[in-house]
Amino acid sequence: MANTAQTDQGAGAARGSVARAGKIVIIRHAEKPAKDGGPPFGVDANGQSNDDSLSPLGWQRAGALMVLFAPARGSLQDSALAVPRHFFACGEEKGRKRLRPVQTVTLLAERVGTTVDRRFQKGEEAELADYAMGLEGVVLICWEHKNLHLIANRIVGDRATVPQEWPDDRFDVVWVFELSEGAYRFRQVPQLLLPGDRPHVI
Repeated sequence: MANTAQTDQGAGAARGSVARAGKIVIIRHAEKPAKDGGPPFGVDANGQSNDDSLSPLGWQRAGALMVLFAPARGSLQDSALAVPRHFFACGEEKGRKRLRPVQTVTLLAERVGTTVDRRFQKGEEAELADYAMGLEGVVLICWEHKNLHLIANRIVGDRATVPQEWPDDRFDVVWVFELSEGAYRFRQVPQLLLPGDRPHVI
């Protein structure tokens, strides 16, 4: 695990169509209910109990992400970040609603005047990465942590540049991929939005 606030690594050539997205940022969905059925519980956008939704802390992070990516006043807190133009989150799969990723970024998408694209499901990470790289502007992807590395690997073109496991207890890191001379360079940025967020990266 890295012990610096940020890392900047070289990347391989983008796959699929010619890369146009100047920057792709990836985040894990925000905090979720406890696995053992106890607190914290999941609640939907109306405050009703829902195990498929974010926990109250997760909703706090979803709101705080607006400050991170689209502050109402002042500049972004890190030069590696940018206001997203396109948003993607896990779609439904075999009856599973997968609400947490879309809940995490809906408020932010509304802030910048757009919606969240959910056409891609878990298992279609390579297709999502290829599609995202072909877009123009800044792309934000919110996904489940166990498959985040699959999106990242496709973007950089190898399995060595990015961490291949996202820790179960980390919800507070942004993976940034910036296009430079036809390839994506990888960098990590700690969110530092809520109490308990850690200054080191994955």
